Amino acid sequence: YVNRFKSIPTHVVGGFHLSSSSLMRSEKPETVFEIGRYLLDSSAEFYTGHCTGDEAFNILKRTMGQMLNKISTGSRIEII
Repeated sequence: YVNRFKSIPTHVVGGFHLSSSSLMRSEKPETVFEIGRYLLDSSAEFYTGHCTGDEAFNILKRTMGQMLNKISTGSRIEII
């Protein structure tokens, strides 16, 4: 994205796939924390769905605060 558009995105919508429903577990908390710290460096606001997993989402939310939002079917996002 940065190479193509020469800027950092202000908003990112997508799943992080940090949870495995078949294995019934999330990535290691330390890994999720590091991902959250890395994402914060971008200054973008993130919107993620169910595939992030509840445990991973909660770790990311503690790390990223208001820069991370949960979305689901029917959610609306207003980008100004």
